[in-house]
Amino acid sequence: RGLHQQQTTLTTRTPLIKMFIAHQQKLITTSSFSFATTPKGARSPPRPLGNVTTTPFTTNAQRRLIPRKKSIPSQHSSSHHLSTMSTRRRLSAVAENESPPFTVLQSELSDLQKVSSVLYDTKSALNEFGMLGPQAATVSPSILLHAIQKAENFDKGALEGALVYAKEKEEGETMSKEEKLELIIDKATVNLAAKFAARVDGRVSVEVDAKKSSAEAIVSKTERLMKMFREVNVETNKLLFKIPATWEGVQAMRQLENKGVPCHATLCYCLEQTASAAKANASLIQIYYARINSYGGNALALAQDTKSFIQSVASPSKILAASIRSAADARAMAGCDYILCNERVLKELNANAAGGVTDNVRNAAGSRNVDKSLADSFTKATFEAALKSSPANEAIQLQLQSYLAAQKQLETYVEEFVGLNC
Repeated sequence: RGLHQQQTTLTTRTPLIKMFIAHQQKLITTSSFSFATTPKGARSPPRPLGNVTTTPFTTNAQRRLIPRKKSIPSQHSSSHHLSTMSTRRRLSAVAENESPPFTVLQSELSDLQKVSSVLYDTKSALNEFGMLGPQAATVSPSILLHAIQKAENFDKGALEGALVYAKEKEEGETMSKEEKLELIIDKATVNLAAKFAARVDGRVSVEVDAKKSSAEAIVSKTERLMKMFREVNVETNKLLFKIPATWEGVQAMRQLENKGVPCHATLCYCLEQTASAAKANASLIQIYYARINSYGGNALALAQDTKSFIQSVASPSKILAASIRSAADARAMAGCDYILCNERVLKELNANAAGGVTDNVRNAAGSRNVDKSLADSFTKATFEAALKSSPANEAIQLQLQSYLAAQKQLETYVEEFVGLNC
């Protein structure tokens, strides 16, 4: 009787499994934006958006209006029941109600693609990959917390798998409560990033614990995460490790890049930071356009000077322009290797007539004449003094406080979850 029930269940679930596999394969093959992966020292042209006419472009509000099929009751456990219900709802929405594709017109967006690789900012569509097919992703404490708190979320298993992993590790060694909590969060981070890596064409940026303030601690944490990624067969070229461009962070990035571990320099607000990160061969340097300007800085000049320095020292580093709040912001940063835009900015660019975009970064970089020995002259004292005299110091402190608050929320939730379920 038990065998008959299993066979019946498998028979009823087989079409669903086939639909799910086919849908996941479609996501991977139609994803079209990515962080370019080029050998160190080589320079490649910006990667275009690709075949975006096959990628449905739907707002969150539109998704909430999509009718869904009623779920079929499951004969399995409650956790499996939730996962199966979620799968069926997503598949019915995608199969029956696909929205018209987002087509790039002859517009400012198509002009921007000629000088920069345009990335869709997926933060507001965290777990709706089925509708947007994003090109890159980020895993941070706040994103992980969001994923594991949702009962009907595909990604809730990231934490459950981490608990099993930690229990197995605990059998072979003695761990304190703090060590076990850190292990669970690290493994859950890796599990979620591995899920994202399977869904996107480009890379997944993984934020490294901001509480690790020394270069040695940052390197140790990153190598531990990298080891866990190897255990689940996620290749290095699918990852970036997001590290704040503090003095210690730059030293850590230099060590990691020398070992072949790709780094994403974040919280960059001044040339001292970006030049040091480029000298350390950080794979990606993130410059925040609107945020820097709101602090009284000049983000475009910083991007131009950074590109000039990168060229003068033959660094393989690429520039990512973020904090893009309007089409005007995107036009200003045209020429950065990557420009991260949200849905509203993409639509605004696509609605504007072509002809208004020029390469403001590369064209000006040659005339900036940034001293290529700039980064060589820094000491920890002079570097930190430069940060204090720029918008960087205050901005970094605020961002680190925000990160630590999110990390604390995550730790509290996991601690309570573990207490209830172990």
